[in-house]
Amino acid sequence: MAHANRSNDDRNSQHVTPCVPITVYVLPFCARSLATVRELSRYGLDFDEVDLTTDPAARARVEALGYMRAPVVVAGLDHWAGYNPERISRMANGVPKSNVSDFSATRPPLVLTER
Repeated sequence: MAHANRSNDDRNSQHVTPCVPITVYVLPFCARSLATVRELSRYGLDFDEVDLTTDPAARARVEALGYMRAPVVVAGLDHWAGYNPERISRMANGVPKSNVSDFSATRPPLVLTER
């Protein structure tokens, strides 16, 4: 299993322990994976980094979540694919997931009327 725990020991930024464990599933030499790891490190978040090319069980977990690209970030019950600095920032600052990305929050409620 290729897991690398990224703790404060290998970063210069201030250590932040999130409320939930964070796992980042990455591909080597993937620009989005590298950017995600760099952004998490910049905020000083502890996370486990898992190389999808060397861990078939991890690849199966990522596919079971419905993702076919890397990186995949799993933070408790929240997860997403791709480089998303806004979500990392919110997670680092303890801000809950915004409803703005939720399609239902961007539209007025549908009102059904009888004819």
